[in-house]
Formats: sequence, C-alpha cells, structure tokens
Amino acid sequence: MGHNLPPSWPDGKAQEHLLNLIAGLHLNSEYSDLEIICKGRTFPAHKLVLCSRSEYFKRACFGEFKETREPICLDNTDPVLLEKVLEFLYTGNYTVGRLIPEARDPQLDCDTECPKVHAPNQLASKVEEATDEITIHSTENIAQDPMGGSDQSDQEDAVEPVIDPSAKCHPCYFHMRVFGEADYFMISSLKDKAREQFRTSFTNCSERDLFAEVIKELYSERANYQELKTLAIDVVVNNLPSLRKGFSTAIDSELLEAVPNFAVDLCLATMDKYVSEPPNMRPYPFATGFEYKGVDYESLSWGFGNN
Repeated sequence: MGHNLPPSWPDGKAQEHLLNLIAGLHLNSEYSDLEIICKGRTFPAHKLVLCSRSEYFKRACFGEFKETREPICLDNTDPVLLEKVLEFLYTGNYTVGRLIPEARDPQLDCDTECPKVHAPNQLASKVEEATDEITIHSTENIAQDPMGGSDQSDQEDAVEPVIDPSAKCHPCYFHMRVFGEADYFMISSLKDKAREQFRTSFTNCSERDLFAEVIKELYSERANYQELKTLAIDVVVNNLPSLRKGFSTAIDSELLEAVPNFAVDLCLATMDKYVSEPPNMRPYPFATGFEYKGVDYESLSWGFGNN
C-alpha cells in the first residue's frame, strides 16, 4: 500500500492515519497471510490484526486448535456475521444495513450462490432469502502472488461491494447474533458493543412476531446468550404492562408455551420485583398478642396407660 507518514504530523493525526491504514486492510488481500473459509466464501485476513484482538484466532493460528492448519475453515459460522466480526476487528465498529465488500473465492464461479443464514423462524428466513440473492463474482482472471497479494493495483485488491442481506433483519435480532459470534470468537470488546446495541434496540422490539423471534433465539442453544437473557428479562419486567396489554400483545400464552424457560425466568423476575417485602413488614404476617415460649411436652399428661 506504500503509505508514508509525514514526519510533521501531530500524534493525533498520526494515530488516525495508522487506524485508517488498518481499516483499509479489511477484506483486502494485500499483505494477507491468512485465509478464512466460511461456507464457500473466502475471507482474506491478517494474523497481526486478528490474533491481537481475538483469543480464538490467536489459538487457531498458534495453538492446538484443529484450525491451526491454514486456511481456517468455519463451517458452523454464518458468513455475513463473520464479515461483521472481521469488520469490528479491523475498524473497531460494525455496521447494519449498508453496502459491504464481498469476500471472493477464486474457485467459485458467478453462478454460485452464497450459503443461507441459518436462523430459526420467519424473521431469520428474511436473511436467508436475501443471502440467496447474492452471487459471488468470479476472480479467476486475477493473478494472486504466493504471499496472498495481487499483481493488480490496490484498487483491484479491494473486493467489490454487495448488498448486505442483514439490512432486512431487525437490528435487535442482528445485534443479538453478533453478540453470540463475539462470545464464540472470544472478543470481549465486541460483546460489550453488541450488548449495548441490543439493549437499545430491544426496547423498540414490541411487535409480536419480532419479539417472539428474539426470545426464541435468546433461549436457543445456538450461542451463549446468558448475559442478553438477563438484560432482556429486566427490560421486559420493567415494561410488562405495555408488552402484555399494549397495542400489540407481545407476550401471550403461545410464546410462553413455546419457550418455557422464558416463562419461568419472567415469572421469577416479576415476583422479585412486585412481591418484594415492604421495609416496615414485621417478621410474622400478623401480630400474635402474646409471647411464644414453646411447649414442654414432658410435663403434659396424654392419658396413655394412666388411670
């Protein structure tokens, strides 16, 4: 990329320039020393960036993971979510509903469809349908050098943009899925960001079908959502009247029967909030009017065998 840092730049400007250089490597094959293959899509990456921010990739590249043998193959990860994870590692942020670069695989032709996003029900099917419409463009005419770079210009190293299928997915559901991936790839800073984004968007998630999809995903075994479940239950309890009796009833018997663990957590949290002990409550539920001294059973005559 051949960028030289002007010696007269102040520290803040130099830092910004360096961050922009790192961000420019996102999905760029230039200087790439790592490939990640995810359901037919190949993502060029850089060990220096990934391993310094993700314990998972550090172990995968230098530890005893089975993925240590390059390239790293992630068959159980959604490629759209993986791209967002990589976006965060390179830029410190991730976006929803924008044009993203498409990772290209030279072995795939232009008629190859991207794999579907595996989500449980109606909301997730929108992501699947959008993903099916994306095709991976052929790159057989681009000569790659042995180091993963290209003999083309820097502009040709950058992959072409495609429409992000996540744009049709509600932000609340999307941030939840990103949180799950952040937990899997051991990126605590991404978990923190996704958690806050989920908290903000979940408060606007009162539509019945959408709310049900989010709850079902939270209580699925796809990822470790325990932190988000605790957060969601707290939000639900604090907004229970509107969710239960509002314009659109988000919580009904169908949902509670479909996700019994949610019903249990909601019941316990509601009791903790509304059945708490008043500060002036006495130790006993009513005043007895006398002091209880116990019973001396030995002094009592029960009449057994006595005349």
